[in-house]
Amino acid sequence: MNKIFYTAIFIVIIIALSALYLLNLFGLEAAKKPNSVKTALKLHSEQKLGASRSKAKKRRVAVTRLSSELDNINGKELSRMVASGGQTTISPTNTIIDTVTVIDLDQLTPEYKALTIDGLSVWDDTDYPLVVEANNPNEEEFDKSKVIKMTAVGDVILGRTVYRKMAEKGFTSPFSNVAARLSQADITMADLECPLSDSFTPPIHGMNFLSPRKGVEGLVASGIDIVGLANNHSTNFGSKAFLDTLDVLNENKIAYVGGGANETEAKSSKVLTVKGKKFAFLNFNSIVGDMAAKGNSAGDWHVNLPPWSKTDQKQIDETLNAIKTARTNNDFVIVMVHWGQEYTRDPSQEMKSLAHQLVDAGADLVIGTHPHWIQGVEIYKDKFIAYSLGNFVFDQEWSIETKQGMILDAVFYGNRLVNVSLTPVLIEDFHRPRILGKDEAKPIMDTLWQSSRRINAP
Repeated sequence: MNKIFYTAIFIVIIIALSALYLLNLFGLEAAKKPNSVKTALKLHSEQKLGASRSKAKKRRVAVTRLSSELDNINGKELSRMVASGGQTTISPTNTIIDTVTVIDLDQLTPEYKALTIDGLSVWDDTDYPLVVEANNPNEEEFDKSKVIKMTAVGDVILGRTVYRKMAEKGFTSPFSNVAARLSQADITMADLECPLSDSFTPPIHGMNFLSPRKGVEGLVASGIDIVGLANNHSTNFGSKAFLDTLDVLNENKIAYVGGGANETEAKSSKVLTVKGKKFAFLNFNSIVGDMAAKGNSAGDWHVNLPPWSKTDQKQIDETLNAIKTARTNNDFVIVMVHWGQEYTRDPSQEMKSLAHQLVDAGADLVIGTHPHWIQGVEIYKDKFIAYSLGNFVFDQEWSIETKQGMILDAVFYGNRLVNVSLTPVLIEDFHRPRILGKDEAKPIMDTLWQSSRRINAP
C-alpha cells in the first residue's frame, strides 16, 4: 500500500515538474491565445523588445496622412500589421487608399493624423491597447495628466440678426449645439467680433455690430477661456462700448488679448497657465475700420497689411519681437491674426510669408480669422497654420460658404504641439452652428484639403 502511495506521489511530482518546464520554455503568455487586440499587441511588443516587466510603459500611435478620411482603425487589422512589422493599407471609401503606420508617441507631429483604435484614443483611454515597454530605462511613462487640449473657433459676431435671435430664444442660443463640445478643452479660444455693452441699442441692420452684455452668457456656457479682440468690429461703437466689453469679460473671468484700455495692454501677450505649462496668446488685426489703441487710448492692436494697407515693416518687426519675447518666457505661443480678403478660398502670398515669419519668431500655432470662408492649412517646421477658420456664429445665411466654419483642436504633450484636428460646423437659423456628421462634413473637408494642397504647392 505504501509502495503504491509513494509511486503515485512520485508520478504527480514528475508531471508537475514537466508542466513547469514547458511553461518556462514557451512562456505563460505564449501559451494563451490572444483574445483581443490589446493582448495581441502587448504580446508582440514584449516579444519584439525582449523587455522586462519592470521597464516603463510607453504609448505608440497609429497614424495616417492628415487629410485622410480615416479616423479609426480596427484592432484586428492593426494587430496583424504590428505582428508583420510593417504598414497596412486601408480604404475608408471605394476610391481612396490610406497607408497606416505605427510610430512612437514622441515622434508624433501635426503632420500626421492620430487614429483611434477600436474607438480608443491615445490621449484619453486607460484601456488604449498600443502600449509597449521602453528600451530606455530612463524613459518616462505616458502621463495622461500632462496632456493639454486647446480648442479654437473663428468669427463670433453676436450682433445684428444674431442679436435678434438671442433676444427671441435666449442669449445662450447660438451655442446650444456646441457648448458641451467646446467646454471639453483645457483652453478654448474664440475671435469675439463685436462689443458687449448696454450703453447703446443694438442695431439689427448695417455693418456695425453690438450685443448687450448678456451676450457673454453663451461664451460662459461654452467654457470659452480667452477671446481675441483684434478685429474690425470689436470697437464698432467706440471707446465706451469697448471698455464695457473689457469689464464684462473681466467680470466673467474670460481673458482677452489683442485689445485693451491702452496701447500697452492691447499689444501685450496674455498668459494662461494649464497643468504647469504657460500658454502665451497674441492677437493683431490688419483690417481697416477698427479703432487702434494709441498711448492711453483704448482699442485693438493694428498692423498694416495688404490688401487693406501697405505693409508697415516697423509694425511687423514689433509683432515679431513680441512673439520672440513670449517664446522666451513661456512654454507655448499661440498667435491669432485677423487678416486677408473676405470670401476667398486661399490665403495671399503676403499672408503665407507672414505666417512663416510668425512661426520663425516662435509661434507654435497660427490661427487666422476674417475671410468668412474656410481656408486651407499648412504644416511649417512642425508647427500648424490655419489661415482661416471661417465663421462660427454669424448671420451670413446668404451663401453656403459663409455658413461653414471649423473647430480646431490642438493637443500639446510635454513640450510640443503634437496633434491638430479640424471639425466642420454649419451655421443654421442665422446664428447657431451645428457640428456635422462625416457625410455632411466631407465636401467641406475636401475643399479645405484642396486649398491646403494649393498652399503647399511649390
